[in-house]
Amino acid sequence: MRVRYPAGLKAMPHSHPNDTLVTVMSGTLRYAEGTTFDETKLKDYPAGSFLVMRANVPHYEMATSPMEFQAYSTGPQAFIFVDPKHDPNNK
Repeated sequence: MRVRYPAGLKAMPHSHPNDTLVTVMSGTLRYAEGTTFDETKLKDYPAGSFLVMRANVPHYEMATSPMEFQAYSTGPQAFIFVDPKHDPNNK
């Protein structure tokens, strides 16, 4: 899937049931693993970067400017939020 984040978007801590291979297409993906969003732990992945979001490992990300990445995974894929109040399906 192709994912586009506007500047300022924060994806709160969540995990996926499958490994996800990510290629940053444009901008910079800021990414870290953990169950609590901590901006000081984010690492920058500029366009052209590749990373693996491991299955069942909580992580979070954000974009400080518009950013786009390509994600490859086996399906079905899901978003499992650490804190259910961050899940947009619960609103």
